[in-house]
Amino acid sequence: MMKEQKTIQLAMCGALLANVIFGFSFLFTKLALNAASPVLLLAYRFTFAFLLMSLIAFFNPKLLRLKGKPLKNVILMGVCQPLLYFVCENYGMLYSSTTFAAVIIALVPIGAMLLGMVALKERCSFRQILCCVISVGGVIWLAVKNESEGHVTFFGIVLLAGAVLSASGFNVLSRKNAADFSAFERTYVMFTMAMVVFDFWALFETSGNVGALLSPLKDTGFLTSVLYLGGASSVGAFLMYNAATTYLPIARAAAFSSVITVVSLFAGVVFLNESFDVVSLVASGIIILGIWGVQKNS
Repeated sequence: MMKEQKTIQLAMCGALLANVIFGFSFLFTKLALNAASPVLLLAYRFTFAFLLMSLIAFFNPKLLRLKGKPLKNVILMGVCQPLLYFVCENYGMLYSSTTFAAVIIALVPIGAMLLGMVALKERCSFRQILCCVISVGGVIWLAVKNESEGHVTFFGIVLLAGAVLSASGFNVLSRKNAADFSAFERTYVMFTMAMVVFDFWALFETSGNVGALLSPLKDTGFLTSVLYLGGASSVGAFLMYNAATTYLPIARAAAFSSVITVVSLFAGVVFLNESFDVVSLVASGIIILGIWGVQKNS
């Protein structure tokens, strides 16, 4: 019993740390986009992540044993995340205001919780659902507070809804595939698919121009960002999160995603000199309280 409790606690720490790392990724993405397009950045990010994981597997082949396993299930997970999610999120923000996009993306924990209840028959108490809604409410409050100019189109709404569904689907499929695939195997398949798709997309976008493909590498900020996004935010964070979903119900794992907003806010204040006031402090407190409530009432 104590061993099981310790495993759950480690899984919670992994899910929390993964989302803290995800939170800082917005800062590095902003920096990298000064030198490259979103597609080119994604190509570099996941190529580096794939190479890093391949290197790890080369020195420890036991980590990667895919032969004879139901690959179609883990491939579907890879389609949801990172392929569909990143495409829907990036282009959804292009066709809507930043505030509206943030509000819609904030619904991921609720979407994942509901999908987990339907697809995996996981039970969630009323208190868990209430605390999840409270946490998401804090995210929405921060988004509305930082309202920016922009228009919202029907296409943007569809894309952002796709981002929520794909992220929710990823949470469910990661937990479902845990019975057949290790966290390393699930993450490796995800990044292999992402590398292939985004590399070909980048080649198409640049018409195969080698100069255009390599030009971002001259920028030190871009290189630093790729190291963080491909190493820490992709390999490190996704490995920890996929490991966490092996032991945590969807509601508990997905609830931690709300902490991304708090971390990205903190990063903006510390590194970009963005404003921070009482409302931001209170909203951050509400988010953290909601996450704590979901875990406490499990």
